Amino acid sequence: MKKKLVVYDFDKTIYDGETGVNFSVFYLKKYPLKSILFLITYSRYLFLYLFKIVNLSKIKEKYFKFLESHTKRKYRI
Repeated sequence: MKKKLVVYDFDKTIYDGETGVNFSVFYLKKYPLKSILFLITYSRYLFLYLFKIVNLSKIKEKYFKFLESHTKRKYRI
């Protein structure tokens, strides 16, 4: 049975690039409708971030929770 491996390189020792941005572009291409719905749903957080009402970590937290919920539905975890 084939297994997939997910690797995150936060300090750029393995991958010389911005993994979060590259993954987001990949996800947008693979799941365009889900990505657009996410952006519409959570665009209010982007506006709040622009006005310094919420910080970037809050937006990232929402994004990762969205990805996690997608994974749980897909693999029925």
